[in-house]
Amino acid sequence: MSMSLSLGLGITTQLGGGGTPGLFNFKTSQFPKTQAMRTRVLAGTGRGRICIPGDSTAWGEGGGDSGSNNRVNAKLRAWPTILAQRLTSGGLSSNWEGIYGSGGVAVATVPIATHRSLYYAGMNARASWDVAAAARLGGVWFQNPTDGGIFSYTSTMAVDSFELADITAAGGGTISYNIDGGAETQLVQTNATASFRLTTIPAGAPGIHTLNITRVSGTGFLIGLRAWNSAVSQVDVLNFGMGSSVVADWVVNTVAYSPLPSLTTMCATADLVILPFTINDAIPPTATASYKANLQILINAAKAGGADVMLQTGNPCSTSADSDANQQAIRQAMKDLALSNNLPMIDLFDRYGNYVNMVAQNLMFNSRHPNTAGYADIGNFVADTILKYAA
Repeated sequence: MSMSLSLGLGITTQLGGGGTPGLFNFKTSQFPKTQAMRTRVLAGTGRGRICIPGDSTAWGEGGGDSGSNNRVNAKLRAWPTILAQRLTSGGLSSNWEGIYGSGGVAVATVPIATHRSLYYAGMNARASWDVAAAARLGGVWFQNPTDGGIFSYTSTMAVDSFELADITAAGGGTISYNIDGGAETQLVQTNATASFRLTTIPAGAPGIHTLNITRVSGTGFLIGLRAWNSAVSQVDVLNFGMGSSVVADWVVNTVAYSPLPSLTTMCATADLVILPFTINDAIPPTATASYKANLQILINAAKAGGADVMLQTGNPCSTSADSDANQQAIRQAMKDLALSNNLPMIDLFDRYGNYVNMVAQNLMFNSRHPNTAGYADIGNFVADTILKYAA
């Protein structure tokens, strides 16, 4: 059952989930595939997948170790990681191993030595693995046009499989990969037919394994990778956060490895896709008609493979950074789409009230980004909501 309330500022809300603050238009009937995922994983008969494209707050900006950039070890504190951990502690075993793109931060802004190689403690991108100029899945991709520098990723949990995401294109080169320094296998990326390619790599017996990727010739490309233990039924939580991205960045569809077709591929086998986009579209802002049209494209892409879809606002931001009127207009546009598409929506404005309240609760790192505590609160809330509606 739901009810409508007027909240002022011309905004109408519709409560769901028994009037729980932060839940808008929720119904158990909206989660059939998520419910089936829970049943399957608990029975040990298969895996699940939750996909989370998003901006820097999905990626975890501001949630890392203390310091000027707070990106160091931010992977461990991003709310999608906390989501996976909370699902696990709630009885639904989940896995967050993986990295896609560079988070959308250009090398000129944050040097590779203090960003991409330290975002996740098990990742080491040698200096020759720079970033491409164009935004792709999870931010700009990695590329190496010069030497045999190694891009390595070491799992934090026992895994027996990796999946490498790269592209084929006329201007591509050749890369090589090995597990734990073993035999090399080459992947030729030069191809007149462009593609977003996924390659499954057996890692041997379950354990802590390292995937090493090396450029052989030409310009080698790497979009991302993930790792898992095929002997354990789990939910794979995939974080595609792209810093500073607006919804329009995700609907680019010029080549086969553009953000929209790449995201569609990754979501094709998803059980749940969470779309957390409002913050950057409130700067300066995006016209609400354009925002709605582009978010509708993302909704359609997320649903194309049959996944459940959940919308989610970003956290409230300082009104000195983003005017309240702009934030509320984009928030309302998302509410409109939640209703017209019959989708559940997590409303972090309803949960926290405003930026001042979040600061008072020590949940913010700066004017737009949560801190470690803020990300933990968001991730735990999203996980508890999924557990409730997937029951």
